[in-house]
Amino acid sequence: MAVVLCWGAAVGLWAVLLRESGGVQVRPAATKSSHPTPKATESLPPFDTDDMPSEGFETQEIEGPNGTFFEVPRNWNCFDESREPDVVSYESEDSRASRLIIFTVAEATPPESIKAASDSDRITKSGYDEPFHGVVGGIARREFTYSDEELGEQFAVDCRFEAETDGNLYAIVAFGSVGQEGEIRQVVERAKASFRTAE
Repeated sequence: MAVVLCWGAAVGLWAVLLRESGGVQVRPAATKSSHPTPKATESLPPFDTDDMPSEGFETQEIEGPNGTFFEVPRNWNCFDESREPDVVSYESEDSRASRLIIFTVAEATPPESIKAASDSDRITKSGYDEPFHGVVGGIARREFTYSDEELGEQFAVDCRFEAETDGNLYAIVAFGSVGQEGEIRQVVERAKASFRTAE
């Protein structure tokens, strides 16, 4: 059932998020890196609501990995259906530049997982920059930008957490063009807030 999400809704501390669709493979935690392990902060900084659109958008509930469910913007379509079963990918009907991926991770904790992804992306993504990387309450989040040859300058939010119901670790990563930061944060926020396992 479609629901209307207000763009200006308050953002919870659990907020957010993906790895580029070509690099979503689960990677082992890096053993050595120049990027230090992030220290836990008392709270994740809330999203800057000034850059969030005031208009609402409709969502649709879809099935994720391991029988999980979450919401994505209505009319977003599944892509790369040939991926392994623990990876689910959706993209905007207008442009693949706006997309979301949810997948399980192999690392022991969300902080380890997000650090491994960060270390890898620093090597593999052109122009990689990570203005935010934080951990609180077992939830790890980073925001980063990079240059894609096909899609141009990209902004992404990566959120990693342990599901309370099944104990598995999941990553929610949303991408979009630089300049769409508010929209991308809201896509991740909604996916995380609506995330549930089958009853």
